[in-house]
Amino acid sequence: MKINIKDKLRNIFFKTIIIPFIILSLFLATIFILLRNYMFTKVKSLEIEKTEKILNIVIDNEKNIIDYKFANIELLAKLLQKEHEKIFKDRYISDKDVSFKTADNGVFYKTTQKGSSLYYSASTKISKHEKSKALFTENMDTLFKALVDNNKLITSVYFNSYDNMNRIYPFINKIYKQYGPTLIMQNYNFYYLADQKHNPQKKPVWTEAYLDPAGRGWMISCIVPIYNKNFLEGVTGIDITIEEIIDNLLNKKLPFDSKLILISKNGTITAMPKEIEQLTNIQELTTYNYTEIIKNTIKKPKIFNIYKSRNRLFQDISEMIKKKNKIKEVYINNKSYILILDKIKTTNSYLLLITKKSKLLETVNTIQNNSKIIIFILTLISLFLFFIIYKLATKRFSKLSNEITEPIIYLSNISSNFDQNKDNLSYIGTGISEIDTLNQNFINMIKEIKIKNDKLKGFNMELSEKIKSATSELIEKNLKLSEAIENFQNILDMTIEMIVFTKDGKIVDVNKSGVKMVGYSKKSEVIGRDLSDFIPQEELPKIIKAFKSEITPPYETTLINKDGKYLYVLASGKYISLNGQKIRMSTAIDLTEVKRKDELLFQQSKQAQMGEMVKMIAHHWRQPLNAISAASIELTIKKELGELKDDEFIQVNEFIQQQCQEMSKTINTFIQFSQSKSEIKKFNILDVINHVIAIVEIEFKNFNIEIIIENKNIVLLTGYSDMFEQVILNILINARDAYNDNKSAKDKKIYISIDNNQTVSIKDYAGGIKSENIDKLFTPYFTTKEQGKPK
Repeated sequence: MKINIKDKLRNIFFKTIIIPFIILSLFLATIFILLRNYMFTKVKSLEIEKTEKILNIVIDNEKNIIDYKFANIELLAKLLQKEHEKIFKDRYISDKDVSFKTADNGVFYKTTQKGSSLYYSASTKISKHEKSKALFTENMDTLFKALVDNNKLITSVYFNSYDNMNRIYPFINKIYKQYGPTLIMQNYNFYYLADQKHNPQKKPVWTEAYLDPAGRGWMISCIVPIYNKNFLEGVTGIDITIEEIIDNLLNKKLPFDSKLILISKNGTITAMPKEIEQLTNIQELTTYNYTEIIKNTIKKPKIFNIYKSRNRLFQDISEMIKKKNKIKEVYINNKSYILILDKIKTTNSYLLLITKKSKLLETVNTIQNNSKIIIFILTLISLFLFFIIYKLATKRFSKLSNEITEPIIYLSNISSNFDQNKDNLSYIGTGISEIDTLNQNFINMIKEIKIKNDKLKGFNMELSEKIKSATSELIEKNLKLSEAIENFQNILDMTIEMIVFTKDGKIVDVNKSGVKMVGYSKKSEVIGRDLSDFIPQEELPKIIKAFKSEITPPYETTLINKDGKYLYVLASGKYISLNGQKIRMSTAIDLTEVKRKDELLFQQSKQAQMGEMVKMIAHHWRQPLNAISAASIELTIKKELGELKDDEFIQVNEFIQQQCQEMSKTINTFIQFSQSKSEIKKFNILDVINHVIAIVEIEFKNFNIEIIIENKNIVLLTGYSDMFEQVILNILINARDAYNDNKSAKDKKIYISIDNNQTVSIKDYAGGIKSENIDKLFTPYFTTKEQGKPK
């Protein structure tokens, strides 16, 4: 059935505009709701990711703060260790007015209520030795007081001796009642954990949480052993109560109301705030009602151990530690929580951050709920506007329909008599400027498209040629780059020194010389290993310090090869950027053979000096031997003549004994020189110089050479005294030889001066050093002497 154009347009209006508009509106509304839900889901996910990053920063910051404070406690413990070992070495008793008394239960204790209190178990017999120890350990009080008064974490500081003496600050009144008659130190973890068996390295040790016998509740301690000549005198400790840990380290206002838990390396909950107590239904142990004396170590019950407890939260934490998970989501009482775990290096303990997940999404949830209300209001407004627009659009369409159909009908009547040619495009006028313009523009557009299409084909061909040329050039540059990298690797492998590249302590590359130096044959055997595998334990602090600098100048250190052999090397290093990463490049030159030659040269020089000393001893002994011989002949003659008197015999005998003692002293000096070992120690420069003069004095007098010490300052030096003695002896022998070679020298004197800047000046008038030898003076192995003589 045919319809007129107006009805057709009306149907089209409803089918193509109104109905699609309704469908599109519903579709867009659905899409909007889905997108909104997706967006909020994504936003929640992103918000959780962002807040988790914030929480990671928070726990890292809190871990660093706690680690710093615990490391500071360790430093204070080391300070106490050094101070107390000095006190036991000096055993100095001050003039402090201190009194002691023996209680009715047999305990020897301090009655003066100043400084620290002192307790001696009734099981220990109090003699002069114990009383002396009670007096000279009073010197511990100054540092005890300074630590407790200036550090909020520290509750008390103490010293426990092997013979059951306890000195503790602050003062405990009636300490004999607090501890009872006997106190066996070896029964407590704050003593035995620091002994030789448990702590052979003699370093600071942290205890598990335990109940304090001194009445201060639950606490942990940082303890250090106190040795006197390899004998364990006792243990010094710093106490930190669980309550102080909670108040000063854990009870903080953190983002999202997060809370912290401190866990020991053995899995015991060291400390947790009250909010965590409510979450776990386990009450933290801080204070304690002391109804009886604590006679041994009392640790927290197993319910506080995450590996043994049946508490769900503790089991989740245990699983995180075992699987080395950094972050985990758990459900407690149908509520979601985010757990983040980190490790405190100083104590090897764990710090746990726990946050309620709903706190992370509070802002997003509020926005989401508000958006629902806004969407409902907007929907009502949209329906009202849609009704208004529909009415206006219907009215406007009816008018527009008349304006469009009338010209079209007019054109239709005209075009019905026009015979079109299908193969040609021609302009057809309608009388309506918009339609006529559109028709003409369409024809022009087709022609323009054809022209531009032809041009585009030409551009495509030109672009293909350029891409082909650029590809060839890129391949050529890649080949040159590969060749350059290979040449650089060959240069690294051809160097005689070790070149090694490390990232976070791991070896990522090494040259062939480095592989060979540590005793391996393949790079794969070295790459991927820790650099510390090739460094002796005692050298690690030096290497770690060097790695903290961007550029490290050459310094001497030692390495260990595959067979455990020590290698003396000259090392240096710097940080470089490689593939966007910060890499440490280190070099090492093997000095082992050079060190061996230096030691051999030192021994050869010393043997040559010993030869010189033997000659000097021969000169030294000639005079006393002649004197002994003359005295012996005199005694023999007088004895044969019967004129020998007893007092003369005694006098001559004493003279012979005196000469023998002088000869023995000379031999002892020679033995002392020949048996000296190279070790670093503090020595008096003047004593060493006088010792050398005593060796050469007799021979130098035979050559009319006088040695004069101009200023005899007492200057102490730390170093190798035997090597210093050998240097002085070499210089004096060289001066003697120079005087013997220079016959014109009249004033044969050698002047030695010692100033307060540890400088020794030696001056003679034998002619000086030849100008051609001045620049070679400090060249290794250079000498003007004959083989076998001191250099």
